[in-house]
Amino acid sequence: MIASTRATTVLVGFAAAVMVGCAHQAPPTSAIKAPEAACGKSTLLGNGQLARSVSPGRWITVKDLESSLPKAPMDVGFDIDDTLIFPSAGFQAVLLGTAGSGAPSPYGADRRAVVANPKTWNDLHHLHDGYALPKVIARELLALHKQRGDRIHLITARAGVEAAPLEVRMRKMFDVEFAGPIVFTALKSKTDAIRARKLAIYYGDSDTDIEYAKEVGIRGVRVLRATNAIDYDRAPCFGKFGEEVLIDSDR
Repeated sequence: MIASTRATTVLVGFAAAVMVGCAHQAPPTSAIKAPEAACGKSTLLGNGQLARSVSPGRWITVKDLESSLPKAPMDVGFDIDDTLIFPSAGFQAVLLGTAGSGAPSPYGADRRAVVANPKTWNDLHHLHDGYALPKVIARELLALHKQRGDRIHLITARAGVEAAPLEVRMRKMFDVEFAGPIVFTALKSKTDAIRARKLAIYYGDSDTDIEYAKEVGIRGVRVLRATNAIDYDRAPCFGKFGEEVLIDSDR
């Protein structure tokens, strides 16, 4: 998922806040920031087993998720990039160019220029998305919600420039008819879209996906980004919000 922030674009890193205190005077309690929750991680042990941690979040399986759902059909939403598909090959083509990681992108001098260029999105949707592959977890989740009769919505932070091919590709790739057209937020907040579609659950891989779900007051479920995904924004810190994290969902 292309993560979005309150700033103009998430592809520009956050400025570090530097606080200077008096040498002999402790800062007031209200000025002390609580330590940020540690990110979840998976560690390969010597015996070949994985040791997983996700506190304060909680690992769940698709079975756990299924058993927690209400009987009545509902509206659910999905991010696209790194939640439903592996988009890195396409992103590499527009961010780094096709001549190798050392070559400049033909779409702009830096990432801000690349994402502001309409040709970036036109070529991504018409050409480079052809290299995207579906995630195993995406097939499992979409099959579950399709079988339940849930209304499935797609909300992405991409810009909706010449985006018709993406809708066709998603329907064909997953054999699912979605509830309405894809919502493109163009790197802005998804809260209005989540609220307007009256979602009960939103699935996403980025921190902002979970933040937006929490802001609207719905269930945000984390899908893991693949460890070899291209570095197009800040690495997700899964579990930091106490959210449910789908185990092995990086596949």
